[in-house]
Amino acid sequence: MKCAKCNSQVSIADRTCPKCGQDLLQFGATISYEPPPKDPQRYGQGVKDMVFGTAGKEMRESLKSLSPEERKLLLPVEERFSQLLSRHLSDEELEDAFEKEIIPAMNNLSGDKDAEKILEKVEAEIKKNLGDIYSHYRNKGEDVLKILRAGEFALLLMKEGIEDIDLSVKMFPFFKASEASCWLHSESRYQELGNNELIKKMSLWLRGNRKNIHVENLPDWIEKWVNQDLLGIVNGIRSDDEREKKRNLGGSKRTAISLYIFGREWKIVIQRDDLEVKESFEINNLFRAKGGEKVKEELARNLIELQELRNPRAHLVVEEKEAKVRDSKIFSYKCLKLIPTILQI
Repeated sequence: MKCAKCNSQVSIADRTCPKCGQDLLQFGATISYEPPPKDPQRYGQGVKDMVFGTAGKEMRESLKSLSPEERKLLLPVEERFSQLLSRHLSDEELEDAFEKEIIPAMNNLSGDKDAEKILEKVEAEIKKNLGDIYSHYRNKGEDVLKILRAGEFALLLMKEGIEDIDLSVKMFPFFKASEASCWLHSESRYQELGNNELIKKMSLWLRGNRKNIHVENLPDWIEKWVNQDLLGIVNGIRSDDEREKKRNLGGSKRTAISLYIFGREWKIVIQRDDLEVKESFEINNLFRAKGGEKVKEELARNLIELQELRNPRAHLVVEEKEAKVRDSKIFSYKCLKLIPTILQI
């Protein structure tokens, strides 16, 4: 369900909205988290329609080339995807399903000789899209490849044109793979910056002014995100709590900001509205980013583009747009190819 005041997602366990603070126990304080149906039957049939109806038929057609043994192996995963696609899920539910069910199921398949054909097809698609960087992930980022395999497997099972499904299920693993790569290549950098004097000075100067800062001379595509999240990133760098650190620093958007702000050599000028003063900080590539300014900006921009595809209303906005699924895959692989080059480990 969603908060009726700010439209953000809330849990039935929440007494107040985490975003705007509205009392959720009041009558009318929440609204159902469902998109408007295309017709009265759209969501009434649930999983039964998904498995035995149009979508189930499309999925079965896409697997005709597999042997009976392979079909038997894939059936549990296929059925679970059907259940996921038949309703709208929160990011938390999707993450839980992929981590606890889909990815382990894919891992189990990798040890079965009868599943070789389907797994080879999935792996070939990943190799084609990663190019030479594939070997890097095989050596240092196998968890990223596991997520990608689940994503490619979903696309293989669920061809385009299937109706009445939540396409964000097909997009989620590509968002997740880039996030996992970002953290893999950034975690040690954040640890090194924990005691940096410039970061300490910036943290003290920004403290308590999350909504009252403005960084000068930023391009439009990243300006709002930096102004919104810079203080959280600085606080995350300074934090000794590992969970808080990952919460403040993980994800595509935060990595893009850190790369753009701390991965270049430049002077960052910050306006604090409450004091009506400016402060300058000389940045000397604290993030140890490799390459020229153009390629660094390309990665940062691709990460922002990927994040903007994944927004709080993703399950409502993209549910009928296969082009968005393709975009999520394209931008994810663009990022995955550049991250190891620019943020070497």
